Amino acid sequence: MNTIEQIKALEHRQHELKATMQKSDEHALKCAKSGLNFKKTYPDDWAAYEAARVEYNENETALAALYGQLEAERQAEESAQAEMTAATGMEG
Repeated sequence: MNTIEQIKALEHRQHELKATMQKSDEHALKCAKSGLNFKKTYPDDWAAYEAARVEYNENETALAALYGQLEAERQAEESAQAEMTAATGMEG
């Protein structure tokens, strides 16, 4: 899988994780309005939220690294093209 495909896959996963966290946010808000403890009232949602949050944050770090890698790849490609153009120009 190339860098762009890796970025797309992680961004897709981030959207899924956001949906999980938003669902949990709705229950947390309901609990806050009712004076209930979210963690005790919806333990499965709380656990899902915590797991999604941790993965989301890890993915953000991975995405930053992938975007850096993508930029390095683009710069390397541009340099290679410039070198090829210079070499072709010198021969002609």
